[in-house]
Amino acid sequence: MGDLDQLLAEIARAIQPTSEQNARAESAYRAVGEWLAGDPELKPFVPEIYPQGSHALGTTNCPLRGGEHDVDLVYQMRRLFPGTPEQLLIAVVRRLRANGDYGKRIKVGKRCVRIEYAGDFHLDILPARPDLLRGNTCIEIPDRELRMWLTSNPRGYVMWFESQCDTPLVLEKRGGVPLPANTPADLKPILKRQVQLMKRHRDVVFEKDEDDAPRSIVLTTLSGIAYGGEASLSLALLAALKDIETRIEAAAPRRIVVANPTNRDEPFGDKFTPQSYLKFVNFVRAFRAKLDALLAARGMDQITSLLTEMFGTTPTLGVVKAHAMRMQAERERNRLRTNAAGLTTLGSGPLVRPNNFFGGA
Repeated sequence: MGDLDQLLAEIARAIQPTSEQNARAESAYRAVGEWLAGDPELKPFVPEIYPQGSHALGTTNCPLRGGEHDVDLVYQMRRLFPGTPEQLLIAVVRRLRANGDYGKRIKVGKRCVRIEYAGDFHLDILPARPDLLRGNTCIEIPDRELRMWLTSNPRGYVMWFESQCDTPLVLEKRGGVPLPANTPADLKPILKRQVQLMKRHRDVVFEKDEDDAPRSIVLTTLSGIAYGGEASLSLALLAALKDIETRIEAAAPRRIVVANPTNRDEPFGDKFTPQSYLKFVNFVRAFRAKLDALLAARGMDQITSLLTEMFGTTPTLGVVKAHAMRMQAERERNRLRTNAAGLTTLGSGPLVRPNNFFGGA
């Protein structure tokens, strides 16, 4: 299992943003935070900006075919903003348009304002105010189409997810909270890597059907609920898929309910349609079948073929090539063995004798 887990960890590393991309996003996020902080109209409400979503969780992947990845931010008033949801959104847009550079980059959505950095990433800024009814770290966010405040709790969600990873986290109470460091995938908690792989397989399966793809927050939440402390990446992925299948079967003929574990009034599965939910169910079942086949596979050719089908050609072949080069180096040192799956390994198993290229033993 160790060699397969290493391959999976290397794929997770290959699909996440590079340290350089993360540094550029961090710089842009800090700069826009400083600009927003100087807004005289909103300053009385003591605003702060902090990351949410995959960047806050450490589960960000690069897009499947290149392009921009998203950095989700919350721009929260720490004192209650008394206006309407649309007024808060308009105030943020007005401040950004007052900056010549940002003004040329922004797009206004129904809940957030996007700043685009062509070909690299974009910042999605979500205005918010405190949720006095629910308290704690809950917030209210604007919905321009519904013309109402919606409840959310991104900070509470991050703390819940970190606790599921068994990773203590202390959030800063004031000032801009930095983006989490771009931790190498093999140093991340198992759950974070497992979520990265699940999201990447989703991207592969729904490459030409993005509108019906299950949301990342749904996959992340269900994975967090299912995680039982597995020390193996492949077995953690299998446990998550089994648990989701069980929940699907228990809920049938209705849909499973997925909500923020720290704010039950914040639904995550509300975007499912009858069609997209059926595709989600089929995705989970097919993924489970492919993973079963991968765990039973013997020989590097078969394993490579399955990994390519699940996670894409480019990251898989790059990882397999690097693995082969490492194993060749160990073979030349007379340290290489084979395991039951037919993978070369540094663990126990029959010793693989080095090639001498002269036809003799």
